[in-house]
Amino acid sequence: MGSVVDTHSGTALGDARSAVSWAVMSRDANDKRKECTGCQKVKPLADFPMRTTRGVKRPSRRCAACLREAARERQRRYRTENAAQVRETRREAKRRYGAVRLGVSPDRAEELRAGSCGICRRSPEEGCQLYADPETGAVLGALCPTCLRGLAMLGGTQERVRAALAFVQSGTDLRDAIDPQAVTQDR
Repeated sequence: MGSVVDTHSGTALGDARSAVSWAVMSRDANDKRKECTGCQKVKPLADFPMRTTRGVKRPSRRCAACLREAARERQRRYRTENAAQVRETRREAKRRYGAVRLGVSPDRAEELRAGSCGICRRSPEEGCQLYADPETGAVLGALCPTCLRGLAMLGGTQERVRAALAFVQSGTDLRDAIDPQAVTQDR
């Protein structure tokens, strides 16, 4: 702990553990300052959050800025040391929030995701994703990532899907009637 400093005269008043251990009192009773143990700067008491120790409220030993920086550093270190767990927790929270946002209970959403795709009937390792109708917002089921991308590229509307289906089912062959021998010789 640092020394207590008189803010009016700038002289040292002694060790911080003295009778006025938590604040420096200047001649003006309203001007209270304290030295931060983190940045070693003398700052106004308003910069130190209050904490309760053994039933007594007193300012923290470090200023709010130093406490924030220490918390950020702890978070960075934790996220680095536990990257896989943090990634999984975020992924799970995102999945749960997405289900609730769509109006499906998290348990029901997991049940749907664990099943097979509503279009191709495959069960991918990573699981299926919920699909909601973009026009009505109704949850129609779960799709594998490939089918979900395909449906999204079609715009997801029933009209566009029907048009794509009609196009595929039309069976129209637009190839020119070319002699197969001529095509082989050109290559």
